[in-house]
Amino acid sequence: MLGKRFKYVIEASRFKTSEIAVRSPDRFKAMLEMRREWAQSEGLNPDAIAKMYSDLVNHFIEEEMKQWEIHQRTI
Repeated sequence: MLGKRFKYVIEASRFKTSEIAVRSPDRFKAMLEMRREWAQSEGLNPDAIAKMYSDLVNHFIEEEMKQWEIHQRTI
């Protein structure tokens, strides 16, 4: 599933219009809050789950940024 998600992330980089659109800090913050709430409701440690998702999504964002920058050079 992570590999499939990664492919979607890379494809999405083609449609983003700016670095802010790629990084989307507000969306990232909202996602982490939702994951914390989910963790809490499942009896999991919200800090651990937030860190796990933060690390994963930050990795995907960095990879998407690399692809976005490549696309910007070819426009």
